Amino acid sequence: MTKFARLDRLPPYVFAPVNRIKREARRDGHDIIDLGMGNPDLGTPEHIVDKLVEASRKPHNHRYSASMGITKLRAAIADWYRRRFDVQIDPDTEAIVTIGWSLDSPDANALENLK
Repeated sequence: MTKFARLDRLPPYVFAPVNRIKREARRDGHDIIDLGMGNPDLGTPEHIVDKLVEASRKPHNHRYSASMGITKLRAAIADWYRRRFDVQIDPDTEAIVTIGWSLDSPDANALENLK
């Protein structure tokens, strides 16, 4: 397997040590109140499940989206930045859809430092 020095310098995923500590505490019999990643403890509302099923039945949704994300979603992201931060961004060149990122992410500081 090829190793990449830059990847070796990345810090561990922030939740990995937290999850390990929780797992060990539970194993040792401690009662844990998990205020972690925000995993829901209730089922998804039925109307959302219905929409997911409806969308999954449409063949045009059976493909990968554009690498930067769906155009309407990028426009919504740009609109959110305008409303939340009073910042204008170009949805075609300054917005990208990623998986699992939030303003609370440790990566948010990295993006802030890119300015």
